[in-house]
Amino acid sequence: MQYQYSDRSFSFDKLPFYWQPLTEETKNRFPETLPFELVMDEESGVLSQVVNPEVLQVIRESYKAGTYIEGLMNEAGIGAEYSKDFLSFIDDGIGLASIRGKDVLEVGCGSGYFLDQLSKMGANVLGYEPGYAAIGKYDLPVIRDFFPSPEIATRKFDVIVCFGLLEHIDHPVVILNHFREYLAPQGCLILAVPDCEQHLRSGDISMLVHEHFSYFTLSTFQRFVEKHGFVSSGLKHSNFGGSLYGIFLKGAVSQHKDLTPGNVFLSIIESIRKLEDFFRRYAGKTVGVYVPMRSMNALYLLKDIISSLQIRLRLFDDSLYLRGKYCPGIDMPIEDPATLNNPKCDVILIYSYSFGAVIKEKIRNKFSGNINMVLIGEL
Repeated sequence: MQYQYSDRSFSFDKLPFYWQPLTEETKNRFPETLPFELVMDEESGVLSQVVNPEVLQVIRESYKAGTYIEGLMNEAGIGAEYSKDFLSFIDDGIGLASIRGKDVLEVGCGSGYFLDQLSKMGANVLGYEPGYAAIGKYDLPVIRDFFPSPEIATRKFDVIVCFGLLEHIDHPVVILNHFREYLAPQGCLILAVPDCEQHLRSGDISMLVHEHFSYFTLSTFQRFVEKHGFVSSGLKHSNFGGSLYGIFLKGAVSQHKDLTPGNVFLSIIESIRKLEDFFRRYAGKTVGVYVPMRSMNALYLLKDIISSLQIRLRLFDDSLYLRGKYCPGIDMPIEDPATLNNPKCDVILIYSYSFGAVIKEKIRNKFSGNINMVLIGEL
């Protein structure tokens, strides 16, 4: 059996471990799969990955080696859209003009692109990044280490910014305590985390990656941060992609009433069953899957069923970087969408909640004729 569950936990024997797309399906310096267990925190309502020492060690080594995740903020493409949207939120919340001359710390600064944007606005910036491959692209002060480190022992910051960091922390309470310690008395903490609400409602396992230890909704995001010594000054769903944004100030520990876990684990089982039913409808056919990095958990769990049904799988993604590369646990390369109709797929499963409708319209505009497409949210 590939998974087990109870009222309070859900465990997979193995799920694919992604750190970078593979140039060859057989060449991976890290384990192809690792165990994965979920538990619901009864106080905050946050769904969390149980900390497994084996998994944690592999993750830390992958960070040092240079983990690559599509969608990091950068100067072009989807990364530029993420940056623009996050900057707009900050401008609405505190005013970008107000950061001129302020000491701003970005923890998990990646390539340094967003830090560079803040620097151009007059902020005195400092970044932390343990090992992203493109670090050093911008001429900015970056401490290549895990936050915090002795270099900032006496520092205080007016603004601390983290985009897509909190969910990566195995003990997020600890880093929130550090943020309080290094934040100036009137300073603010600005966070962005993935919005998992739709995934949790539908039981969609595409959100599950070993590098993510916490899975937030807007309400549990607020509850969790406020529970550990902050008060929210602004919260919203992002206008682009699927993120949650929050501005937090130092404050007293908030006393929220406890939440009950609900039926998230039963939703996961139902989601897997729906995917299995979907593939059974296309026995002996060719099935294209768009956004394979999101679908790799499902494809891995159902690979024996897909094989027994004699389905020919094809994987597609818009990213030039991913073309010809492999997802861990999946033995076929990612193709250019231009080849999508050569040969024709009997159905295309678009595995994205945030961009599914956009992708569907793009395919319709690019290819003439009737193309059978299904959004993951429609299953």
